[in-house]
Amino acid sequence: MLGGKCRSCKNNISPRYIFIEILTGLFFSLLSTYYGFNELGFYAFAFFISSLIAASFSDIEHGIIPDELIFIGIPAGFLFNYFSNNLASSIIGCLAGFLSLYLIGQIGKFAYKKEALGFGDVKLAALMGAWLLPDKLLLALFLGYALAAVWVVFLMVFKIKKFGDTIPFGPGLSIGAIISLFWGGAIINFYLARCFN
Repeated sequence: MLGGKCRSCKNNISPRYIFIEILTGLFFSLLSTYYGFNELGFYAFAFFISSLIAASFSDIEHGIIPDELIFIGIPAGFLFNYFSNNLASSIIGCLAGFLSLYLIGQIGKFAYKKEALGFGDVKLAALMGAWLLPDKLLLALFLGYALAAVWVVFLMVFKIKKFGDTIPFGPGLSIGAIISLFWGGAIINFYLARCFN
């Protein structure tokens, strides 16, 4: 009806908007299979997923993860886990996410003599920890690094990027967090069963 243009300014509407809306809707539909629409968990994790999607696309387009997402998202994670009787684990997860990526960033900075990890990624890991709690956070970080490594290799093989170029890490972390949110328990149980039985 709008002919692909904004109603007020008449600029073209980017296909990105449609993609993000479809992607968000798909994740919400998947979330509804875990929580009913009348359950607090559905709305809480819908907010968490939306924050991850917003952070990812902001990182891709602008190279930043907005502080507003972090400063609203972390207290929201604490509040949700307070009502779920997991507040202590939420705080520990938040601190673990922050400190683990902060230390990795400092080691990378020492090794490469330049910033190896953006501070936005550190704050995003803290947000993830506040929601996922320590066990699923660890899995999310592992998956995030694994996915980012595959993506970096792909970009270098096809000469889209070269060594030393800046590559957004937020999307990898966010994908790892979403996988961990939905299937983290099953993945962790599968791993423990294979390693300790």
